Amino acid sequence: MADWMEPFARTIHAARKYVVSSTLDRVDWNAELVRGDLEKAVQQLKQEPGKGLLVGGVTLPLALAELGLIDEYEFVVHPRLAGHGPKLFAGLSKHVDLKLVSRLELSSGAELTWRIALCGAFNRFNDILQLDIEQGVPQREAAE
Repeated sequence: MADWMEPFARTIHAARKYVVSSTLDRVDWNAELVRGDLEKAVQQLKQEPGKGLLVGGVTLPLALAELGLIDEYEFVVHPRLAGHGPKLFAGLSKHVDLKLVSRLELSSGAELTWRIALCGAFNRFNDILQLDIEQGVPQREAAE
């Protein structure tokens, strides 16, 4: 493994992982299988101590958005236009108003953090540790 990959590898290896699947019988790599009622399972995970949950992919974030279970969206925008591939939140049944709460410039792109605009009490669902390999761990800058 290249030296620049080690900080991320240590972080991801130590993190608890949840795999949402209706077809898998077991998972490995420090992971727990989530099956059954997605809404109930995620609500229960949100009540557990910790810094929140990180969600990736296309299908799971769409399902969680439809259920109203995402309190904060954090996007890392890479300066490249692909023009093809899966679209994040394609098919979302209603629009979601967001408010920018922080912005961070990374050498590889920009990280933007958004919260649900009408959210009163805030439950930190998506507290993501972003590692900028070239510059170490960046500091957050609050949005105005």
